[in-house]
Amino acid sequence: MRFFEPDVQDALALLRSVPGCFLILFPDSPKFTIAGATDAYLQATFTRREAIVGKPLFDVFTDNPNNPQATGVRNLRASLEQVLATRCEHYMVDQRYDVWNEARQTYEVKVWRPYNKPVLDQHDNLRFIYHWVEDVTENALLKESEASATRQAQLSIAELQKSNERFHLLNRATQDAVWDWDLVTNQVWWSEGFKSLFGFKEAEIEPGVESWYNRLHPDERHTIVTSIHSFIDNGGKNWTKEYRFRKADGTYAHVYDRGYALHDQDGKPYRMMGSMIDITEQHRMMNVTLESEARTRMAITSARLGTYEVDMTTQQIMFSERTAEIFGLSPKVQNTYTQFIDAIYPEDAKIRHKAHEQALQTGELFYEVRIVPRAGQLAWVRVNGMITEIGGRRLLIGTVLDITEEKRAAELLEQKIRERTRELTVANEQLQQFTYAASHDLQEPLRKISFFVDRLVSQLDTASETENRRMADRIQHTVNRMRTLINDLLNYSNAAQGTTMAEQVSLSDVVQEVLDDMEAAIIEKKATVQVGALPVICGDQRQLKQLFQNLVSNALKYHREEEAPQVHIRAKQAAESGTFADQPMVEITVSDNGIGFDPEDADRIFGLFQRLHGRAEYEGTGVGLAIVHKVVDNHGGKIWAEGRPGKGASFHLLLPAG
Repeated sequence: MRFFEPDVQDALALLRSVPGCFLILFPDSPKFTIAGATDAYLQATFTRREAIVGKPLFDVFTDNPNNPQATGVRNLRASLEQVLATRCEHYMVDQRYDVWNEARQTYEVKVWRPYNKPVLDQHDNLRFIYHWVEDVTENALLKESEASATRQAQLSIAELQKSNERFHLLNRATQDAVWDWDLVTNQVWWSEGFKSLFGFKEAEIEPGVESWYNRLHPDERHTIVTSIHSFIDNGGKNWTKEYRFRKADGTYAHVYDRGYALHDQDGKPYRMMGSMIDITEQHRMMNVTLESEARTRMAITSARLGTYEVDMTTQQIMFSERTAEIFGLSPKVQNTYTQFIDAIYPEDAKIRHKAHEQALQTGELFYEVRIVPRAGQLAWVRVNGMITEIGGRRLLIGTVLDITEEKRAAELLEQKIRERTRELTVANEQLQQFTYAASHDLQEPLRKISFFVDRLVSQLDTASETENRRMADRIQHTVNRMRTLINDLLNYSNAAQGTTMAEQVSLSDVVQEVLDDMEAAIIEKKATVQVGALPVICGDQRQLKQLFQNLVSNALKYHREEEAPQVHIRAKQAAESGTFADQPMVEITVSDNGIGFDPEDADRIFGLFQRLHGRAEYEGTGVGLAIVHKVVDNHGGKIWAEGRPGKGASFHLLLPAG
């Protein structure tokens, strides 16, 4: 069974941002389908990403039909097949591999330095092949041009002299560190590239093999020396190795070294020639890719996520061990996509079907369903996915998360909310019953007291009439105050139970009704009430009437003796910064020219039974503004007060617009 690891996606995403000429190839010999390419590769090969991704490598890049000696396809295919067989990287010698230039309608001569590296997943499965090339056309053509010119100019020079001249020209043209090792004298010659590549001066380079041996990384020195001596002793011809080599500044470069052995007539090696190239940047890019893959795997493991990959055409599925664990399947047995679908709870199957139908339109998959793993215990899973095309295959790639505990916690919370709601409903009903019962039981004795006081006053004789009437008036006043307090508490209790009806309410009609009810008090106080245009809002009409009754009553009560009360009621659309709970609001202001209050008391005045003045100065129970505040709360609004002693007061209300 194969397990999916999200390395292909990570590699493709990374590939678009890295420098250098890179291809990602699928190991589907003989096609070697192209999965992705860097921008630099596309530019160097005169191709477009959409024109090559998903197509076989050698269908896109064919040999130049005008060059009968072309071997690019054959050599590259052999290298890739070697990587498949050995699962080891392979550095190729420079290759001429012409590419088609669509704009010029001709094949462009190209010489490449290729490198192919296999990428394995955590189970040593070959996932894909990195194909990196360096465009060395200019140097190669320069070498070829200079060599050709040399041949034409010195046709009479011996073949050995020609060979030496070509070697020195190569030394000057290449950036590689070319070396020539005399196995008899143990002397080593280095090209100019050795100095430029690693930063050494001529005087710092030893003449013998020590110039190479002493600069090998200590951790790798024994392995490298053993390798090259084994190559020489066994009569090998071509030797390659990758290792770390110390530069002049003390740092180590990753190099790829390749050499060729020359043998005498007896087959004994007497000379080795080769070159070293600096592949530090390629190593860095490989490490970036591997680190990204490791971080992705770590994040998936930490999040307890399962992963999967479904071929939308063949319905074959690859999945991680965590996915198998969630569904109660064995990761060591070949499981089919159907087994995962069949594990979904029958009543939830339509949820998955609908989500997949939508994913075919949007490319994104999401659903939450119950499953019945083989263990038999019902579980919840959250499935995410994305439909994409990679290498010509249409794939559904995504994650699976076990959310059983999350669902249980949510269900428990909902159950507790339902229980609390039932308890609150019962409590509110009991409170309402108590309120009305208490109101009736308290009002009845007051009515009797008032009745008997009236009877008593009617029977008083003239002699005792003055004093007794004064006492009777005090009793009657106390009874009236008690009745007012009971009524206010009943009103507050009703307001505290929240709104009972949500309807479109015209505040203009509500205020007019309040002013009609209070007409006698307004005339008595010689008050002026000015009302501007008021909006229609959604609310409880009865409670809104209570609100304006208390605010207007408050303005009439706390007026200055030397000046008749003036009350202004106006409205405006709240500014955007004045919105509340993400809902458009209207601001209602009720202001007066009364006695005002200290700004420090702006919050305290809304408290139940809070009074700023004694009863001898102003009548009242300290409940009115508490009712106002509660009504505003019931409507999801906000209220605040502004005032100064002797300068009047303003009450500002933010209420949801209708």
